[in-house]
Amino acid sequence: MKVYNARREPVHLGRSIGQGGEATVYRVDGPDGLLAKIYTPAPRKSYTAKLTWMMAHPPENPTRALHHPSLAWPTGLVFDGQRRLAGYLMPHIEGAVPILEVFNPRRRAQVLPRFDQRYLFRTAHNLTATVAALHRSGYIAGDLNESNALVTPSALVTLIDVDSFQVQEQKDSRLTIHYCPVGKLEYTPPELQGKSLKEITRLPEHDNFALAVLIFQL
Repeated sequence: MKVYNARREPVHLGRSIGQGGEATVYRVDGPDGLLAKIYTPAPRKSYTAKLTWMMAHPPENPTRALHHPSLAWPTGLVFDGQRRLAGYLMPHIEGAVPILEVFNPRRRAQVLPRFDQRYLFRTAHNLTATVAALHRSGYIAGDLNESNALVTPSALVTLIDVDSFQVQEQKDSRLTIHYCPVGKLEYTPPELQGKSLKEITRLPEHDNFALAVLIFQL
């Protein structure tokens, strides 16, 4: 598949490293350490405006001093040959694993052998700091779960799948809410259980429920 950046320069996709229900993630050839999330077959209609707003209004990065992105935030949009949105670019977190790999002691010993109790506490701290930074900027993760939080061998955390976040886009006096329409049952608070999430305005407390479950699982 041929895709291009906003300057109409080719973006050379490498091998696929992951696939979900809506998109495939590829390495981007080049020295910048980027990934490209390419939607299949096409993104939702609101995604161009949503991603553009997110790029213009990134949250603070609590691990900036460590040169580590706590969020796999969009760094640029990519388009197909007809100038239609195809996906976006984001940083690649080398050596990170889903937080799910940390829950089980036997599995943790295989993938992150240095992880002891101190690293688990550090992971919980960094995860909490990342979610708090997100909330301070008006964003809600919505679908925070064991698959979209990555952990490095030094217990630094990065949230991925940020395009599903709830975003409040403010233009002049008009507020547009881009809802998070998805959520895993075991990380969904009781008051949202059994409800359609497509047009529910999520609150920080809803994320905090999922955060508490993740910390408990650690």
